[in-house]
Amino acid sequence: MSETTHRKRTVAWKDPTVNARAAEHMSGLEFLGAMQKGELPLPPICELVGFEPAEVEEGRVVFECTPAECHYNPIGAVHGGLVCTFSTPRWAAPCTPCSLPGSGTPRSS
Repeated sequence: MSETTHRKRTVAWKDPTVNARAAEHMSGLEFLGAMQKGELPLPPICELVGFEPAEVEEGRVVFECTPAECHYNPIGAVHGGLVCTFSTPRWAAPCTPCSLPGSGTPRSS
């Protein structure tokens, strides 16, 4: 492999237990809103894949992702796995705002 085609990507993330502890004392809507405002760190999967909550309000949560070269499949199109990964919070987020602080309801990121 020549040097001109080699790419490298470094990913950094914050301790995910910070969010787990905070979630015990917040409603789901507050929890997602805190991540969206930067008051809580994004989960490691968000840092790895590159998506984040862009809008958080009752009845609506919007996640954004801008595909990059690292998301391409062998033919140069965005890999379907990105779509599958990106859809996970789409299904989990509507349940998160309904959970109550201290309810022990598991949350998916």
